[in-house]
Amino acid sequence: MWIPIKDILPSTVNKLRVKNGIDRIKICKLAEEKIKEIYSKNIKVLNFKNGDLIIQCGSHSLANEIHLNQRHIIESINSCLGKDKIKKIKFVVKNTR
Repeated sequence: MWIPIKDILPSTVNKLRVKNGIDRIKICKLAEEKIKEIYSKNIKVLNFKNGDLIIQCGSHSLANEIHLNQRHIIESINSCLGKDKIKKIKFVVKNTR
């Protein structure tokens, strides 16, 4: 008897305990898309852990601008997720020149 993969996959993900990793990847990808829509391509989402979204910016001024608008950015991403997952944005500044 054949069982559709869409029926098997959720239980397999739970058994392997990889759901949190998959959720983290989805959150990072969505956050990067949303932030790049507003700002620039000189931003990279590095990680999401314990409510903190860690992003890499190409300059201090860009990090400051995002920091000033962090509440709006977090609300925008969380509304797309349907849950209040992101609580805070942390920054790493790395000049990519």
